[in-house]
Amino acid sequence: MFNFIKEILGKDGITHDGAEKTIKDDTRLAASVILLETAYSDSEFSDEERGLIVDILKKDFEINDEEARDLIETGTDILKNDTNKWRYTNIINNSYSNDQKLMLIQSVWELIYADNRLDKYEDHLVHRLSKVLHIPHDQLIEAKLKVIGKRE
Repeated sequence: MFNFIKEILGKDGITHDGAEKTIKDDTRLAASVILLETAYSDSEFSDEERGLIVDILKKDFEINDEEARDLIETGTDILKNDTNKWRYTNIINNSYSNDQKLMLIQSVWELIYADNRLDKYEDHLVHRLSKVLHIPHDQLIEAKLKVIGKRE
């Protein structure tokens, strides 16, 4: 499985062939790694969180259940084997518009609040993620409030 990951991302984690499909695959995998890192950040990866990640991936990338589960499986392997998980934010920074980054941040907030509580590790992760993705604090909080508002 790890060889498959290297094949997709290349040695340094970023494709260099410029192929549109490969870039799309990279961004899908990068987003799934970020979502999975969020789900695991409070040490409780529930079935509800797994289902939510599948739903997010299906909606955001217009893929089916099997493709979403494959991304989760590959992303989980990355989390277990790759010491530089933050390289995937570079893929997002290089591929996503600001609006797409905000949608990802909102998805992260949805995942965080799946269990109706904010863990300190989740909070730290989303703030760090927003800084790495160059999302201003006011937009981070706006995304959080949108998610909280939907849940009420």
